[in-house]
Amino acid sequence: MAEKIRLQILIAIVLLSAASCPFTGNKEEEIFVYYFGNGNTAGIPPVDASTYKPGDTVTVLGKGTLERTDYLFEGWRWNSYDAWYTLYQEGDTLKAHSGDVTLYANWKYNGKRFDYSINGNEATITHYIGPYEDIPILEIPSKIEDKPVTRIGEGALADCHILSVVLPEGLKTIEAHGFSNNFLTSVTIPSTVTAIGESAFSNNYLVGVLKIPNGITAIGGLAFQHNSISSVSFGTGLTAIGAYAFAYNALAHLDIPAGITVIEAGAFFKNDIDMIRIGNGVEIKSDSSFGTYGASFRAYYDAHGKKSGSYTYAHTTKEWTGS
Repeated sequence: MAEKIRLQILIAIVLLSAASCPFTGNKEEEIFVYYFGNGNTAGIPPVDASTYKPGDTVTVLGKGTLERTDYLFEGWRWNSYDAWYTLYQEGDTLKAHSGDVTLYANWKYNGKRFDYSINGNEATITHYIGPYEDIPILEIPSKIEDKPVTRIGEGALADCHILSVVLPEGLKTIEAHGFSNNFLTSVTIPSTVTAIGESAFSNNYLVGVLKIPNGITAIGGLAFQHNSISSVSFGTGLTAIGAYAFAYNALAHLDIPAGITVIEAGAFFKNDIDMIRIGNGVEIKSDSSFGTYGASFRAYYDAHGKKSGSYTYAHTTKEWTGS
């Protein structure tokens, strides 16, 4: 009898437990949408109080009261740093999927990018001080404080990881190491530039044709060394090419304008140049001036009275001929 009573009590306990924890089946996932300020210096992001299910449409909110010093709010992205993600504006829609959604504020820098100096009525850029994310594609302003930017100072934009740069008309001088040690693959030099300093574009990744404007009268030593330039179009203003100015490039043919009368030592060092068009009486300072076959070219050119003409190196005979 006692055993029967104990069994009845156990059954009652089980039934009471089941009643207090009713079976609800598979509960559908609830999704929440969060907004993150991503570097804001004031204000708070908006709050979406709604809950969503997979497949629901989410309407994107505005910026709330968010602010960031020296930046403009551009919208929202799924990722805090990757510009490839869609930029959402207030009122745009997106689909909720599995898992909560976090949208990050996207900011565009709107503050000071350069240190500079003013001399008379002209401005010189002396250093880059803007944010890192703005560096890869850099545009040099034509004016600062309503003064024309005429000079890139010594080392002003060296070692900045620049991929592309736009130089303004009105620029006159690019000083030593102005853009050295970057990742530039091309550069358009404005027609107003008259001087390029030592190592100004050295140790980049310049390829293809480099055009030197007619206004440039001086190219410093090492100016374009350690690139992959395959052709140079020299302007009419040059009278000399600096030492090692184009060393370690990919030049094979050269057309030296008649106005250039001096080729400094190593100007085209470590280039496999096998065709040269050159003027009369050019002073070649060193056997290394014209690269791999430079010593034999210098000897041939001098022995034939430094006459203007086109000269070709024959790889089979290892000799130069001129016409």
